[in-house]
Amino acid sequence: TLVANTIAWPAITLASGESVSLAFEVEVDASLVNTTLFSDDMESGSGNFTVNRGSGTADWTLGTTNNHSNDPTDPNAPGHAWFATNPSNLSDQYLEIATDVIVMPESQLRFWHQYSTERNFDGGRVEFSTNQGTSWFGTTLGQIEQNMYNTTISAASDSPIANRRAFSGSSNGSLETVIDLTPYVGSQLRTRFRMASDSENGGEGWYIDDVYIGTRFTLDGEATI
Repeated sequence: TLVANTIAWPAITLASGESVSLAFEVEVDASLVNTTLFSDDMESGSGNFTVNRGSGTADWTLGTTNNHSNDPTDPNAPGHAWFATNPSNLSDQYLEIATDVIVMPESQLRFWHQYSTERNFDGGRVEFSTNQGTSWFGTTLGQIEQNMYNTTISAASDSPIANRRAFSGSSNGSLETVIDLTPYVGSQLRTRFRMASDSENGGEGWYIDDVYIGTRFTLDGEATI
């Protein structure tokens, strides 16, 4: 029974060691939807991103390999994903979201990706800027809520991201990573995906698809016995 904002069940008598499960469904008001600040499934071209590099000759490219989702308007057409190769020479590749967003409370970055790189020496990171790209910084401890960095790039390598946390080695398939953006509420935030390699052995690279920045709607509940 729903009384005001409280769900109540009839009283139940349980013997010692007994248990019971009670379930209910919640229908959310359509007006309480998430606010999308940026979203791209990579099926409408490359216009929402800019590509540049700090060193080397390799650049991010938009292709049809290892995509997470297909074109919703044509399920028979190949889907697209961004890809940064992992060469056996020094490289520093940037895939930058072309539009800054004003971060709202409860905002997060979500993206699907997979990677296969020389573990501990080559890898990818997510970086942010609050001064229109003049300087960049990484995530803080605990900010990645799902599928976080799995290694630290060797401090002994000449990688542009040496001694920093990164996605490196093998993802063993497609993953969705979620990053909490609430530390930047009110800021004008720019986001980029950075793939870097040292001057020796290489690998395959890093694929990015289905990037979303926006708010999340949460339901909080409390049970009293």
